[in-house]
Amino acid sequence: MKNTIISLLIALLISMSSFAQQGINYKALIKDDLGNIVANQNVTIRFTIVDALSGGNIENQETHDDVMTDPNGIVIANIGEGAQSLSYGFFNDIDWGNHAHYLRMEIDITGGTNFVDMGTTQFMAVPY
Repeated sequence: MKNTIISLLIALLISMSSFAQQGINYKALIKDDLGNIVANQNVTIRFTIVDALSGGNIENQETHDDVMTDPNGIVIANIGEGAQSLSYGFFNDIDWGNHAHYLRMEIDITGGTNFVDMGTTQFMAVPY
């Protein structure tokens, strides 16, 4: 009986650790176009997840409004928890396991919607 309980507990722990996370932590240092740190200021960030297999189709796009930088210009956001664009799919519906995905990050340091493209990079580890 004791071995059965231990086996059930181990199976439960293994199954709990296999669930996919529901977001991706993102941390960045924000600077203006002159290279000055943007400290203690609201910024708007837009994340776009692009599917490499389909030739760059957007799988998800979300906006994080009023994200406050800290005194050092650092901003932290969780990809998957922003305001989802209704034109594209949802973060939780992305099929991470079959092919590569890329992240495009855009920012407006004034907190508006005049985004500047900060680049696109491939995800090397994904939440599945």
